[in-house]
Amino acid sequence: MYLIQSVNFLWLFAMLFFFVLNTGCATVMPGQKLSEQERDGALDILHHTLARQGKCDSFIDSRLTISYDSFFRSGTLSGYLQAQSPSSFRFIGIGPLEQPVLFLNSNGSEFQFIVVPEAKAYIGKTSGKTFTQYSPSGLRADRLCYWFIGGMEPGALNVLRVRKEKQGDGFWFDISNSQEAVLHRILIDPDLKRIVKHILLDSDGKKDVVVDYQWLDFTGCCLPSHMTIETPAHSLKLKLSFSECVDQPDLSRVNFTPAIPPFYKKVSVQ
Repeated sequence: MYLIQSVNFLWLFAMLFFFVLNTGCATVMPGQKLSEQERDGALDILHHTLARQGKCDSFIDSRLTISYDSFFRSGTLSGYLQAQSPSSFRFIGIGPLEQPVLFLNSNGSEFQFIVVPEAKAYIGKTSGKTFTQYSPSGLRADRLCYWFIGGMEPGALNVLRVRKEKQGDGFWFDISNSQEAVLHRILIDPDLKRIVKHILLDSDGKKDVVVDYQWLDFTGCCLPSHMTIETPAHSLKLKLSFSECVDQPDLSRVNFTPAIPPFYKKVSVQ
């Protein structure tokens, strides 16, 4: 039996997007205060990290394995992820014989969730009720690619606070921008010049999402080897493992919202 046949659509939909309703616990910024000289050095590391990201094309063409664990169920789903900044991506879930069993596509404004064994396609807009009710305010569909690559959304950023990690040499940064009512709390490894933890805090200072990154290739425009995503309020934990990454993929011909076969049943999701 295909995995998809035993999983409720809305639950799987939420799991793949890392989206759950969230009311985490309020948190204070970790770490130690810095001297003015230390703060300037930490800001240089932040700017270097963001500059490296700016030099890289935000494209992804990779094998992806998703391991999920929650109070209700656990399991593994393998497939392929293609993504192009800022907002387009497609995930192809594959079965035990490497046959496609589901497609999850989005161009940032619309999404398709295609269930192959059932010949059924769920379609809707990312601004619709079903999509947004599962989405923490800072995990915007039109910026999801930047989370996959372990980066920050481009644009004007306001650094509110800087702290030194108590255990290790990393630096914590609280960052906001004018477009969101959320706070991005990131931990940067000063040697790797990479983000190793990204916490999304709501307007009350409660944790919506916690993402940990692991890196194997520390040069160029590499992807993280693993991402671990946790939503504290619902005890949901996901681990994304990237492999077989294509260097500088050409996604110019990829249609991120392809035509649905005419014999599939279409279900409009509001």
